[in-house]
Amino acid sequence: MSSSPTPKRKGVHSKTLKGKGKGTDKEALDNAQENTLAWRKDLLPVPSFVQELLGLSEQDLKKKFQDILKLTEATLELRQSAILDFYFNAFWVAKENGFNELALSAFMTLLRTILENCIDKGMSLEENTAALQELLSTHTSVAEDDGMDFDAARAEFVGEYVKSGLLQHYRLFQQLSRPRPAGQPAVASLVIEQPPRPLPLSGATLVPPESPQEPSAPTS
Repeated sequence: MSSSPTPKRKGVHSKTLKGKGKGTDKEALDNAQENTLAWRKDLLPVPSFVQELLGLSEQDLKKKFQDILKLTEATLELRQSAILDFYFNAFWVAKENGFNELALSAFMTLLRTILENCIDKGMSLEENTAALQELLSTHTSVAEDDGMDFDAARAEFVGEYVKSGLLQHYRLFQQLSRPRPAGQPAVASLVIEQPPRPLPLSGATLVPPESPQEPSAPTS
């Protein structure tokens, strides 16, 4: 499931933390919005930690995420490898697109929430898409530097990343949560699914994706 970071998207770049987010870690935490997704203790807990990650090479950053996520068998086990790539690629692409420390930390928490909904809670594709929309709507503002996790451009970027990285491979991610009989090789077929649209911030009614159609048997 490993994939290379995608190219930069125009229009997402922004300045680093300003205003409420500028200064020491304590100031950033004290001034954070009450319901912020950022600064989760077991992910990216403070701005200085995010700044440390921003200075790492690709190889070192991936190793750091392996440690953060406690994925000790990521080089051998399909489930851990897929999860590691999911977080690492998201951080790297967001970094390349100018996400600040607050948005990067919030992005990682959002990814964990959506991934846990899929793997641990067994949410359907439609349910998890609705959860994504709710998270983005709650934590996005059109005003700059108001302390919210995402501005409109970042929210659009996050929605597109989750859609292409998880929602369109939803059955594959769901298979990662199912125990495999001893001795059975980790073989998974890639199933591309179209998530309910629109993403990420429309209030329109969700339409579930159509089920794949089996090919008809040839007639003699």
